[in-house]
Amino acid sequence: MQAASPFLKASKNQPVESKPVDSKPMESKPTRRGLLAGFGQALGASFALSQLAVAQAPLPVQIAAPSVRLLQRFWIAGFLHYQDASYLNSCATDEPLLLIAEPNNRYDARAVMVSHNGSKIGYVPRNDNAAFADLLSRSEVLSAKIVQINFTNIWQPLQIAVYF
Repeated sequence: MQAASPFLKASKNQPVESKPVDSKPMESKPTRRGLLAGFGQALGASFALSQLAVAQAPLPVQIAAPSVRLLQRFWIAGFLHYQDASYLNSCATDEPLLLIAEPNNRYDARAVMVSHNGSKIGYVPRNDNAAFADLLSRSEVLSAKIVQINFTNIWQPLQIAVYF
């Protein structure tokens, strides 16, 4: 026969056992609902912090193999401000590039920097950068690659293609 639990309700004719009350509060086991609520709060805080970090930092997009849809081909702008003509010798067609949105750029809030092997090589031209800045701000994955190297016209040294 099982012993009566102090937490079970006694019948009318039997007294209820009582336990001495400790000075420590009773520890309860976490419930599934409590765990899920805590996880949701932590996830929400994590999401909010990640959104804050994204809003303050440039938005890099890792470049993968070109996607199916070609968005645009263009000559990069500002190459000579960041590299000299000899840098073209280290470039090859079909090499991947990194596109980084710069929402805090002091000259253009829609600026999109182009990077090759960790070096800034220029920008998406101002008249073409609005769509790319919008896509990058929505964390869309874009890929870019070098499609043409022009050794004869240093003002238009690299043509790149951007894929979605």
